[in-house]
Amino acid sequence: MDHTPMNHTRKMLLLGGLLLGLPACNDCGPFKQQYIDVNEARVLTERHRPGTSVVVVGAGETVAATELRLQLLLLGPAYSAVSERAGGFAAVACEPADPQYTETVDSLRVSSRYSFDATHPAGTSLNDLIQTDNGMSSLTDLLRTPQPVGRIRNERLRLAQAPASAGPQQFRVRVHLTNGEVYIVETPVLNVTP
Repeated sequence: MDHTPMNHTRKMLLLGGLLLGLPACNDCGPFKQQYIDVNEARVLTERHRPGTSVVVVGAGETVAATELRLQLLLLGPAYSAVSERAGGFAAVACEPADPQYTETVDSLRVSSRYSFDATHPAGTSLNDLIQTDNGMSSLTDLLRTPQPVGRIRNERLRLAQAPASAGPQQFRVRVHLTNGEVYIVETPVLNVTP
């Protein structure tokens, strides 16, 4: 049997870890602050038809303008900080049950690589034509003041009007955070019908 100091130390560390326990990854343990740091953006294109399930729309597929939704996903690692107990972890990567975001969106711009109508040629802002899915506000109204990331990521964006004619559209979403971070994501090329 090995009784070297190194082996004894390993056993004590293992035993100490088992007795004290480690913070649970599903709720980040007993921490006072839990937050997500955005470091990636994605956009999903979805078809919403009343009475049916939501379907992700892929490249080259056709979708009616009234059924199209863009869901912006702002992603990043979750952290907990400032342990409630002495000697805890200063920062631990985890998955908080109710994520909080420390970052704020100060501008969001939606455009298309193709002409949408006579007043919205390729590359121009479509923000005046974009509404939140609940129809309560336009994108322009929503962003009159900076919004927490958590508020934006829960919104699905929809077109308030159809394009002038059926044809390809590839939407580009540019997100600017108040800390200076910029994320630009594009949808696949879709066939959007009026």
